[in-house]
Amino acid sequence: MHEYLGHLADEYRAGRVGRRTFIRWAATLGLSAPAISAILAACAPPTPASPTSAPPAAAPTLAPTAASAAAPVATTPAAAQPRRGGTIRVTGSPAVEINPHKLTSNGGIITVFPCLNFLTRVGADGTPVPELATSWTPSDDIKTWTFKLRQGVTFHDGSPFGADDVVATYKRLTDKSSGSTAASTLNFLPTDGIEKVDDSTVAFHLSRAQADFPYFTYIYQAGILPRNWSGDWASSPIGTGPFKMTNYTPEQGSTYVRNEAYWENGLPYLDGIEIKIWQDPSGELTALQSGASDLMALTPYDALDDIRKNPNLQVQSSRSASYDAMHMRVDTPPFDNPKVRQALALSLNRQDVLNIVLGPDGGDLASDQPVAPILRDHVDIAMKNQDLNMAKQLLADAGHPNGFEFDLPTHSGAEWLKNWALTLQQAFAPLGVKANLVVETSQVYYAHWTTVTTGVTEWASRSTASEILNSAYRTGVNWNSAHWSNPTFDSALDQLDATVDLQKRKELMLTLEKALSDEVPAIITYARSSPRGMSTRVQGMPQDPNRFLDLRSVYLTS
Repeated sequence: MHEYLGHLADEYRAGRVGRRTFIRWAATLGLSAPAISAILAACAPPTPASPTSAPPAAAPTLAPTAASAAAPVATTPAAAQPRRGGTIRVTGSPAVEINPHKLTSNGGIITVFPCLNFLTRVGADGTPVPELATSWTPSDDIKTWTFKLRQGVTFHDGSPFGADDVVATYKRLTDKSSGSTAASTLNFLPTDGIEKVDDSTVAFHLSRAQADFPYFTYIYQAGILPRNWSGDWASSPIGTGPFKMTNYTPEQGSTYVRNEAYWENGLPYLDGIEIKIWQDPSGELTALQSGASDLMALTPYDALDDIRKNPNLQVQSSRSASYDAMHMRVDTPPFDNPKVRQALALSLNRQDVLNIVLGPDGGDLASDQPVAPILRDHVDIAMKNQDLNMAKQLLADAGHPNGFEFDLPTHSGAEWLKNWALTLQQAFAPLGVKANLVVETSQVYYAHWTTVTTGVTEWASRSTASEILNSAYRTGVNWNSAHWSNPTFDSALDQLDATVDLQKRKELMLTLEKALSDEVPAIITYARSSPRGMSTRVQGMPQDPNRFLDLRSVYLTS
């Protein structure tokens, strides 16, 4: 057991750490579900005896990290009896890439996700739970993490799952020469630091401490593949997941059938999945409204009112850490001058932007930093207010008293993203700044989005601040599209990753969030909610802020 867990329990008993924070950290550091429940029960305030009082609520049966080898149980609505059979029809956007370790787009994620399992999975409450791993234990310096693996699991081709498959998957993920889009995110995990201890145990030896490591095993590229996987998903779509892919046609879609040998008892309920790809989100909406589809993988925010008005449709929504960013390359004029970036940020009325693009309930306001309020380590910093006079003064000080002109690329794969780019364009105009909007296909945009001078990009939700900051804002990482570098920021991020002291983490997060907000390598005005439009016959969809296509426990009522 990690040495900090005793202190964490003391802090919870003293009321200095909240219940939710305690559960998340205890699970992350390897405390078992029974141990978590015992501490929660022991620390509950006493209640006076009463003959009419209800019995105390049972401690939550959280999926564990370090102790339970039982398969996680999928949840379905309490009043519903899951119905077996049927094929769900899903619509989505085109995939830029479908090889799991090279994923960049939602179209690729939804194509592979039904077929895959991960070492862990992160629940709607932000707690890591076991999947192909049954437990994990960190070293005291949180530089070595040891995972015990689930027994009796097989891949779609019948081969047994074991430690060799995990080692091969993570070596591929951490090898930059493989084209892995996860290599920068996992920059603390050297390729030679992945050790097979025995057939059911893997140890990860990190180059620097990472307190959130279990969460990094649920990044969307980290689905476990066979040790001898060919490297081409289209011809070898082999995972351990609940569905098998039977056909894939680029730009058109894919089909799946139930994995009859799936290891989670009773799952999945569906016979199959059909995913149809649309270039235009309006076509997806029409298909949903007409009954030609059951579920939109990504649902435009401006379509939610129409969906809610249809008695045959429903919207499932939850807060998330998804966000949109307009990056500005700090190594390229005029954005190499921080006053230019600060001026553009001050041109925005952030509440108006949220209302226009997503609706008043579409998300949480942000002050040019990406760590959303839903995340465990978020701290509040001052929200920027629109100040056109200050913005004009900053531009004049930067040598642009009459403004300037620049191209602003984005892509057509997310309808709200174009709307946000148009809103930015209009907000910059009073400063004399002309942003020429360039709308490209997803495939074109994501082929050069990290090299263009500016760009408007949608970012999928992550489970921790560390995942977000290490992926896109650390010096030199592949997805640092602003090419921003701040040694103080990098040092604070190293310290954040290395400590489980909650007060220290709070202080470090303040430094990290303020650095981004002050220097503005990217304009970020909100964290998006995570809505999904679907037929009312679709039931059992988990509340997943990451918006992965988890259909294990989904069923159709008719």
